[in-house]
Amino acid sequence: MQRDDLLVLDGKVYVTVLLTQFRDDTAVVSKDYARQQQEYMPEDDHAGNYGKPIPGSDNGHTYVFDKPHTKAGYEPLYEGRAYAWRNGVFMDIQYNNNSGPVSESALQALAKQQLERL
Repeated sequence: MQRDDLLVLDGKVYVTVLLTQFRDDTAVVSKDYARQQQEYMPEDDHAGNYGKPIPGSDNGHTYVFDKPHTKAGYEPLYEGRAYAWRNGVFMDIQYNNNSGPVSESALQALAKQQLERL
């Protein structure tokens, strides 16, 4: 999978936090959406693993991708993702690093902190 839509400069870590609010008054759509997102992460063209639970979360997981994204002429891009939901809000954290592998502990801490704010 190539990330042509992401501009990453040398030796930098970039984090994007996306929060999506759902109207869960008649059905728990945020939960279903999060599970759909988590479902494909173990596939080889995504994270390639089942992730780790976010501390203090009943449903959230972090995923550090097994292989970096590569493109001729560019440094490898390492990626981590975190998915969780609470009170009708779905959280998606995109963590990108082109200077080395993503720190699982840094991604876990960031996801836990963001989830506490929901």
